Amino acid sequence: EFPFFTFLFGDLHAHMMAIPFALLSVGLSLSLALRIRDGASIGARAAHLIALALAVGSLRAINTWDYPTQLAVAGAAILLGEFARSPRLTLPLLARVAAQSAFLYLATTVLFAPFIQNYQSFSDGVFPSRWQTPLYAYLGIHGLFLFVVTSFLVYTRRSYLPRLVELATGAPPGRSLRSYVDDLAADAGKAVRLALLAGLPPAVLLALALSGYATAAFILLLLAPTAMLAWRWAARREAFGAFALLMLAAALAIGVMVEVITVQNDIARMNTVFKFYLQAWTLMAAAAAYLLWRMRFGADIVRRLRGGPERAGVGRRILGAAWLGMLALLVVSSAIYTVAGTQDRLRDRFHTLPLTLDGLAFMESASYTFDRGSATDTLAGERDAIEWLRSGAVAGSPMVLEGRGELYRSLNSRVAIYTGLPTVMGWDNHQSQQRGGAGVGERVNDVQRIYSTTVWDAALELMDKYGVEYVYVGDIERHYYPARGLDKFAEMLGTHVELAYSNPTVDIYRLLPPALRLETPIAP
Repeated sequence: EFPFFTFLFGDLHAHMMAIPFALLSVGLSLSLALRIRDGASIGARAAHLIALALAVGSLRAINTWDYPTQLAVAGAAILLGEFARSPRLTLPLLARVAAQSAFLYLATTVLFAPFIQNYQSFSDGVFPSRWQTPLYAYLGIHGLFLFVVTSFLVYTRRSYLPRLVELATGAPPGRSLRSYVDDLAADAGKAVRLALLAGLPPAVLLALALSGYATAAFILLLLAPTAMLAWRWAARREAFGAFALLMLAAALAIGVMVEVITVQNDIARMNTVFKFYLQAWTLMAAAAAYLLWRMRFGADIVRRLRGGPERAGVGRRILGAAWLGMLALLVVSSAIYTVAGTQDRLRDRFHTLPLTLDGLAFMESASYTFDRGSATDTLAGERDAIEWLRSGAVAGSPMVLEGRGELYRSLNSRVAIYTGLPTVMGWDNHQSQQRGGAGVGERVNDVQRIYSTTVWDAALELMDKYGVEYVYVGDIERHYYPARGLDKFAEMLGTHVELAYSNPTVDIYRLLPPALRLETPIAP
């Protein structure tokens, strides 16, 4: 998944709600790095760390998948700020980074202690992933950003390439590589050892690619110069650029991580991939936008490819034009889904709608075909009933009983979705995933029995078990449950229930409090 997909589907999941909070955390991390670089006081740092802890800690409750990523980004920002202020790795510097990072973690824990103490996770760790992402699929999702990133790494190659060569060959910093090679010629043993050492990284990447980890190898190829350039920029106090590269490094590291591990109790690795890929997409998008600006939106790289006005050969001009053409092609092709995907999604979901943010608008004129062939004339009755529940006619957050249709087919959980009121059974596919299956089957069976049984006492006992106050009987309930079972609600009017709302297609019953229930119906 990527953000527009999530918003297009109206996918009000935790991973969607976390996006603005994750961006807030990133912004606060950047501002903290700048404060530290500029020598902020201990009090100012502490206040900023508490604000950052509030943002990062909130993700622990909103979407726990984002918490470790943002905590790591914040810790790296602290290191960035300290190193930009004093570009030497010393024990005092590392001690300051450790102290501030520990304070941040403890603050996220203390601020959200009530949630943490009552939270129960049904995932028990990770295991080595049995699945890997094909390289073409990774490029398909991140292609535009990766083109910008790769271009930028070529554009800035003089900033990091000599140091990478020095590390690979063992040459002393600043020494001419040619003179160093000449010296090695006189020492064959040392030359062989260094050749083996220099050949190790390419050999590792090749081995990864041949063993099915081509995507991981490709990402690592970008990650090394990214980390090196971030380090050099931090040493030059270029905190903005170094932080952008830090975000890019985090996005790339996420891509490697999901190739290696999968969260336990996942559906294959579906959640592991899209929960983390959404984070990687957001971080890489922000970083790529900044890097494109650093290249003056490509103008500098095109000028370099052309070789300047005095050396602008035909070949370089063609190369520059090809680069601009590729960038334009990627931008345009990346926008296709925004337009075509939106229209296709609307056609797939009943009919094309006017431009609106009203999530209930489709119900005004849409009809719906159920699994077994019968169809409703309109969903307007469902809309009116939902609007009544939302209007304030129902006080507080009473428990509502609504029926259950087929997965991915019926208007499941429409009361819970459009009103926010609690229901006995949510969408069971999600409930099974998020609760490890605990109690889900029992609730599915109980809802089935409540609507289907003709024995009122049996239904009442189950409804009291879940604290049901309102019973929703609409098209889904009439389609999936026997009519005789649904008739019992109307038969108990005046003794155990009252009709709270009714329209031609939906009836909503309210259970009377136990003290007001009668054994026989009241005469009209």
